[in-house]
Amino acid sequence: MLIGGAAVRGTERSQRAFNPAANMKIPEPDFGLGGTVEVERAASLAGDAFDICRYVPLARRAEFLEVIASDIVQIGD
Repeated sequence: MLIGGAAVRGTERSQRAFNPAANMKIPEPDFGLGGTVEVERAASLAGDAFDICRYVPLARRAEFLEVIASDIVQIGD
């Protein structure tokens, strides 16, 4: 997970990715699931970001989202 710009391993259990084409779990790596600590930290940071971002003009927010969308499209399937 990325929380506050840092890679964070969840503190609650773990899970493995699944390959539906082979109908099997992918052995490595496992992924730590987020728990209360991670959710509370992410929610707190999101609240702080909202206080800053709500004053950004709508046109600027739209431009930002368009850049993100373009980058996702460039990544491809």
